[in-house]
Amino acid sequence: MYYTIQAKVPGAVAKTKPELPDNPAWQYKRNADKQIVSIADDGGNPIMTLKYRKNGAIWYMTYFNGSLATRRDVYDAAGFLSVTQYLDRMNNSQVTLENFYRPDHSLAMVKQYGSNHELSIQLVNKEEAITNVFHSEAQLLNWWLASSYNNKTVCWLWELTPHCSTNAYKQRMIISISYQSSLLMIWIINMSKILSTERVSCRA
Repeated sequence: MYYTIQAKVPGAVAKTKPELPDNPAWQYKRNADKQIVSIADDGGNPIMTLKYRKNGAIWYMTYFNGSLATRRDVYDAAGFLSVTQYLDRMNNSQVTLENFYRPDHSLAMVKQYGSNHELSIQLVNKEEAITNVFHSEAQLLNWWLASSYNNKTVCWLWELTPHCSTNAYKQRMIISISYQSSLLMIWIINMSKILSTERVSCRA
């Protein structure tokens, strides 16, 4: 759902990497792979920390104001900036605002979190005009299914194969979603038996 809302393209990879501040007076801490994991000013005050994926790409960067973490930039597996999270100054484990981006860096969606767990989700077009507003993830999902699969039936097949000898014992699960006339119907069929190794996906 978020993948399509953010207009991501399968196979597309970011052409540039995030730029890191370069100040000879600051303190740079590196890990065993020589990657920068934290930056502090000349007084030792934290400026930012970095977390990496297993392939060495930057996963997210957390920015500090004094000793408080205030913002986090999260990058997807393709290297694009995916979301910026703004953190509560009184409890920086709590996210107060999230901006979700398209690969061209334009704003696609805004999520605001209230102090009493209120939620506002705003979809934004390329001109940054609000096109839709939702107050729960369920409302967003309902809209997405309606707009993506109206009067269509989509089914997926998952296979779970434990390690075993010769003939693999597979568990096959089919999830069929039909969205017609504002009625969402979901069927889950679980089948466990000896099956072929082929993966199946279908769309009607």
